[in-house]
Amino acid sequence: MGLFPIWDFAELTYLLGNHASKFGSRQEDEDNQKKKKKKKKKKKKKKKKKKKKKKKKKEKRVYNES
Repeated sequence: MGLFPIWDFAELTYLLGNHASKFGSRQEDEDNQKKKKKKKKKKKKKKKKKKKKKKKKKEKRVYNES
């Protein structure tokens, strides 16, 4: 310990105490929120596609040369 860097993970978790577990859960929460936001955006895009009107096909006139 002291001024030297800590390479031992067990020692690191001991020094951080309960905080070590909080960092991992925060990361997961942020990831879940990002996934939810992406899903919401996809749903909005689908709704916009449904609102588009279908264009009517014009009938082509055929002239017989006789």
